[in-house]
Amino acid sequence: MTASLVPLFPEPGLDEMTTLVSTYSSPSEAFWRYFELGAVRSADRQRPILEIGCGDGTFSSMAFETIDQAIDVNPHAVERARRQSTLYQDVRRMDARALTTEPDAFATVYANCVLEHIPDLRRVLEGIRVTLRPGGQLVATVPLRTMNDYLVIRRPWYAEVRRRQLVHYNLLTTQEWRSLLAVAGFPSVAVSPYLRGSQCRLWDRLDSVACLGVRRYRLGAAYRILRGRLLPADAHHLLCQAIARALYRQACLPAAGAACAVLIVAS
Repeated sequence: MTASLVPLFPEPGLDEMTTLVSTYSSPSEAFWRYFELGAVRSADRQRPILEIGCGDGTFSSMAFETIDQAIDVNPHAVERARRQSTLYQDVRRMDARALTTEPDAFATVYANCVLEHIPDLRRVLEGIRVTLRPGGQLVATVPLRTMNDYLVIRRPWYAEVRRRQLVHYNLLTTQEWRSLLAVAGFPSVAVSPYLRGSQCRLWDRLDSVACLGVRRYRLGAAYRILRGRLLPADAHHLLCQAIARALYRQACLPAAGAACAVLIVAS
C-alpha cells in the first residue's frame, strides 16, 4: 500500500524560529530546520525510539521529550549529545550499518536529514527494518532531487557543486524512495512534503552566499565568528531576533512550486 502526497504541515511560530536562528550557525540552516520541525512534530512516534545520526541533539530536543537511544559515527557529536541528559537515555558511537545487531528493539526509528548522506543506503534501510519491532515505523525527513529545479542557478554543474557541498549521496525522487523502502521490507510508505520550491530557492540564496570563499575562509564562517565571538551579548540577541523575524515573514508567505523535501513514514 502506498499513500499519496498530502499538504504541508502547519509551521511552528516565531519563538521557534528565534531559537533556531540562535542555535544554528547559519540563517539558511535555521530556515530549513524550521519546516522540518513542524514535520517531525506532526509524526506519530511510539517508544522506544532510536535516532540515527543524532548529531549533538540540538534539533531533536525541540521535537521530542525523550529518545531512548541515539547513534552517530562522529565521536565529538556523541559526546555533545550525551550532555543532553534530559533528552537521550543512551547515546552510542555506531555506524548505522550495524543496526542488525539489535533485532526487534525499537517501535520507532527516526532520522532527520540523515539518510541522504549515507552511501550504503540499501544496507541501512534493511538494518532499520530488522531493528524495528513488528508494526514499528521509520520516521525520516529527506530532501528530494526536485530541489535542483529551484536552486539559484538552474544548471547541472551548479547542482553538482551543491550536491558535493551538502554531501548528498541519495538525492532521490519520491518513487525511488518508495521502491527502495519496499525492497527493504516496508510495504506501507506515506510521503508528505514540508518544503516547497519557493522556500527551497530562498534557502539556496542564503546558503550559497554563506558558502562563498575558499575552504574555511567563507562568509558563513565570518558570520559565525562575528555573531559568536565579537558581538556583545545584547547585540547578539538583537541580531538573532532581527534575522528570525525576517525569516519568519518569509516562511509565512504562501509556498509555491513542487515538493523539495518530504517526511517519510514507513512501516
